[in-house]
Amino acid sequence: MYRMALVLLADYRAHLRSKKEGIEFVLAAENDWLVKRKVQRLQERNQLDMAGFLLFSEAIWLYHSVDSDEWLENHWADLPAKLSLSLQKLGFFQGDEQLLSDLCHASAEIIAEIG
Repeated sequence: MYRMALVLLADYRAHLRSKKEGIEFVLAAENDWLVKRKVQRLQERNQLDMAGFLLFSEAIWLYHSVDSDEWLENHWADLPAKLSLSLQKLGFFQGDEQLLSDLCHASAEIIAEIG
C-alpha cells in the first residue's frame, strides 16, 4: 500500500544526499530501511493513518535537516520537477490556518500516544 511512497521518500533522500554534504545521519540510506520497517509495523497494527503521517513527517525531517533556513517553496522549486510533483503524494502542499491547527492537534495526539 505504501510501497510507492517509500520509493518516493528514498528518491528524495538520495537526491538530497547527492546535493548536500556533512549531514550523513539524516541522509543515510539505512534510514530508508528503518522507515520501511516502521511502516510495516504500523500496517500490521492497522494504523494506516499513522503510517501515512510517518512518511510525511520523515519527508519534513529531511527538508528541515538540509534546508531549514530556506522557505519550503524555494526548497521545492530547487528539486527536479518530477520529484517536486511527486512529493505532493506525501502531503507537501500549502495549507490554511485551520488545516495547520488540525495538524498540530493530530500531532499532539500522536506524540501523546507514543510517549
